[in-house]
This record gives sequence, C-alpha cells and structure tokens, in this order.
Amino acid sequence: MKCSNCGAEVVENARFCEECGMSLVIMASIVMPAPTVTAQQTTCKCPPGQGTLDEEGYCENCGVKVNTKTKSQVEEVAGKYLAMVSDVGRRHATNEDAGTVANSVDGHEILIVADGVSSSIDAMSASKTAVTALRDVLSKYQCTEDAAACMQRGIEEAHSAILSLPGNESIDGDGPETTIIAALNTAEQLIIGWVGDSRAYLIDDCSEELLTQDDSWVEEVVQAGQLTREQAEADRRAHYVTQVLGMKDAPISIHILQTKLPQGKSLLLCSDGLWNYFQVAGSLAGSFQQAREQGDVLTVCKQLVQQANEQGGHDNITVALLTP
Repeated sequence: MKCSNCGAEVVENARFCEECGMSLVIMASIVMPAPTVTAQQTTCKCPPGQGTLDEEGYCENCGVKVNTKTKSQVEEVAGKYLAMVSDVGRRHATNEDAGTVANSVDGHEILIVADGVSSSIDAMSASKTAVTALRDVLSKYQCTEDAAACMQRGIEEAHSAILSLPGNESIDGDGPETTIIAALNTAEQLIIGWVGDSRAYLIDDCSEELLTQDDSWVEEVVQAGQLTREQAEADRRAHYVTQVLGMKDAPISIHILQTKLPQGKSLLLCSDGLWNYFQVAGSLAGSFQQAREQGDVLTVCKQLVQQANEQGGHDNITVALLTP
C-alpha cells in the first residue's frame, strides 16, 4: 500500500503516512494521484505546505532534518530573452509554486506563474495543473485570434482542470487551489491575465511599475477606505487571498489587462514569495539592475530568487522574466 500524497510505502490500516504525515483516512476518500517523488525532492513529516525549516534545515513543526543540499530549484529558458526560476525557499519542505516560459506557434512570448494555496488539499497539483492547462491554450495562439479572449479561455480551462482533478468532487470544503498570473506578448499588445495575488511588473534599471491588483483582503479594505494600507498590512488577515483557481463556493472573476510592452522595459511575473521582499519603491528595480550587470535573463531570475532567500525565504519563490 502506498501513500497517495508522497508515494511512500505505508502499513495497511495505518492512519498517517510516516514520510509526509498526511492523513491516510482522508486521502483514501479523496483518491488523489500520487506526485512523482525523485531523489531531489526533500520533505519533512508535516502535511504538504505546513512544514517550515529553520536555518539549519530542521522543520520547526515536526523536528525532522531535511536535506537542504539537494537541488530545490527549477529553471526554464525559452530563447535569449525569456526565463523562469522556481525555488522552494528556505522555510518550506516542498515547492507548491509552478511556472513556465514558452513561445506560441507564431513565436509570441508566454510567461506563467502559479502559487498553490498551502491551506488547500494538494496545492502542488493545483499549481502544476493550472500552468499546464493554460500553457496548452496560449501556445496555440495565432495572430489572427483575439489575444485577450485566448487568455480568458485559457484561465477558464485552467480553473476547470483543477476542479476536475480526481477526487475533487468528493472533498468537503476547499479542494486543490492556486493563484495564476500569465502574460502573452505579441507584436501589437501585451495581454496579462490573473486570479489571486501573484503579480506582474514592468521594470527597468530605475523603477518598477505594478500592473496588477491583488485579489486580497488588504486590497478590498484599502480600496473601500476602511483601513490605510499600513493598517491593513499589519493586520493578521493581511495575507488572505479572496479568490483563486479551484474555488468552489463562488464563480471566479478573471482579470484581463491589455497594454503594450514599452521599449526598454522588461516584464516580470512572480509569486508573493518574491514580491513580499521588494515592497519598498525602487527596491525591485535596484536588485534587477544589479542582477543584469552579472549576466543573462536566467541569471537575473536566479539572482532575484537568491536575494529573496537571503532575506528569509519564508515562502516558495517563482519569477518569470521577459527582457527584450
């Protein structure tokens, strides 16, 4: 008998997996597909998303020592100007983020970042499923199509794909959930679509411009004039996300932005594991400039991730970058 969460062998009639800590009673009713476990994956005994590692690699919840020397970073490059890096960070045992960069059949640039909701069941599957489904739609985009409609359709299909994950219909309450942010850059326009609090920025060596607005409790109360941003960000509810892909209690509202990528500007998409460390105006641009001096677009992504880790790495970190 194997744990359907991590694939480890478990004793028959056991209530919890000794490897990942997942309740086998709950998972037996969910029947989720087991994720691929490789020698490079590191886990403690906490349920997915609940393990936090100290600086020496010990989980602060279950006390298990995690091998932090194994590879914990995924990298992708799609041509000279397009790259993505996703890193587990320094405090979590698993990476529930996912991302990709690619080109459509007509050669247009595609960037996608998803951040699995740790409090949901199988957040890792949610983020990976969303990225795959959306990439499949965007990669088939042709210049004769409506790019905004293509993005809308792709995010809708990503949402449906998560809701259709095996066992999701039998889950009481929240099933697998994730944020999503994606961009499709054509010769005529830049299309950005998102649900949740993963972000898109226009950036150069001097400044960064936030293009998206978070689906979050903070944004709701600030926009309503109920609290200042400083008051809201100090509240215990500051990290609440108000809508995500996979949510079942209400229909999702997909945001679509149509703009252009200005000459001399780069486009950066990221999860909150990155932007949480660069909220002071100009700090992201300053780090971007320093990284650009050291190498190509992949190097920039890796350097930004490294800086987030150096500042604490309290969450998974994913960044996708287009530097034309």
